[in-house]
Amino acid sequence: MSVDKFKFICINGDIEGDACVKCIDNEISNLIEQGSRRFVFELNHIKYLDSAAAGIFINTLCCSQKENGQVFIIAMDNNTRKVLETTGVHHFIKIFGSKDEFLEIQGVMC
Repeated sequence: MSVDKFKFICINGDIEGDACVKCIDNEISNLIEQGSRRFVFELNHIKYLDSAAAGIFINTLCCSQKENGQVFIIAMDNNTRKVLETTGVHHFIKIFGSKDEFLEIQGVMC
């Protein structure tokens, strides 16, 4: 599978509060409406992630799976991973430590 089959979403800064979560959810919904089905969230530039942000990833998973899609997360920061594990996201969405690890394990060709 080639890397262009995935929509890479790099989020920078903080993910907190209902307004931020709603904004990201709306953007994802637009991408799904445009035909995107496979998402990779790159969270290596996140400064703060609250537990409400977990809803973004779970919602994306639910919406994309209706169309046989997939969702993955790249997060090497221990604090970000801790929030994802505390909220249980890691039970539903595979989390990788780096983009290279994702590409290697998924067998994605650039």
